[in-house]
Amino acid sequence: MRRYLCSLLLWSCAAGFVPAADYAEARKLLQHGNYSEARDVFQRLRQNPTFQVAATIGLARTWIAEGQWDKALAELDALPEAPDALAEKAHLLFQRGQWDEADKALAKILAKKPDHFLARWVRAQLFRDRGQLEAADKEMRWFVRTYTALSDANKDIRDAEVLLLVGQAGAENARWHQLSDQFHFIINEVYADALKYDPDLWQAEYLIGALLLEKY
Repeated sequence: MRRYLCSLLLWSCAAGFVPAADYAEARKLLQHGNYSEARDVFQRLRQNPTFQVAATIGLARTWIAEGQWDKALAELDALPEAPDALAEKAHLLFQRGQWDEADKALAKILAKKPDHFLARWVRAQLFRDRGQLEAADKEMRWFVRTYTALSDANKDIRDAEVLLLVGQAGAENARWHQLSDQFHFIINEVYADALKYDPDLWQAEYLIGALLLEKY
């Protein structure tokens, strides 16, 4: 048994094993604007299969934060079959105005995983910005209905970044259908939960502030 444990330890070191705490620290560094330091940790984490996709996305985000979008795309292109990395790429392509390329990435993701939240959010924005409002409305409502269905089934969403997407889609749905009470719920429930699960997620604070500025 001792020989087995020693062999396992040596294999882990050789494979670049990094504890989950290091991933949390890398995300914290990213959220606090320490991009170079975060990149160093993400690069080590990427050597471990458990963290490969998440660390690659983290690396891409450090480059995006510094305006190096081509470098971010290069990182994501290293994992062309991973839905999460592909969705991140589609989001980046959408933001750069490369909508046709974003469409191709989305089609690939949603054919395999039709309930991928980030992919659905990018598709919703593409419909909206192309003026396909009926299709956009359907997509935005998907987020609201999915959130409600999961909550009713006692399967509440605990991924803070997914909650950000739900909040943004919910706000669009509320605007379009004059559901003023929903803004209070989005701020005090959806975004509040996002901050509860990830206190460093300043994007939630930003979205709360933007909604308050818009409405009050």
